[in-house]
Amino acid sequence: MSDRATDGRAADKDWLDVLLSQESEYIRDDGFTVRVLAALPAMRRRWYASRSFILLAATMFACVAAFLVPGLANYVVGSLMDLVTLKSVSAGKLAVLIPIALLYWAGLSAAAAEH
Repeated sequence: MSDRATDGRAADKDWLDVLLSQESEYIRDDGFTVRVLAALPAMRRRWYASRSFILLAATMFACVAAFLVPGLANYVVGSLMDLVTLKSVSAGKLAVLIPIALLYWAGLSAAAAEH
């Protein structure tokens, strides 16, 4: 008889999973593990990975862009409204979504890196 289930999945676990999941007797190390963990340096928080730095940098970039290019805000809002209402879908209007998506990605990755 085949060792596969009728739905195509393996009926038994992989041999490595079986070996790793079996309980083995604890090997005494006379406190070696505890000493090694105690000797490890504390994790340092990188200043550029903090959420506040990412938000501050994004805000400063947006302020500089709005100051240097006066019509940028109107173009971004107009393009987003056209995309949401499906009035006009073009490469230029879709290009507005790229920096927005990148900022969201940077914020989410920074938040995930903190945890």
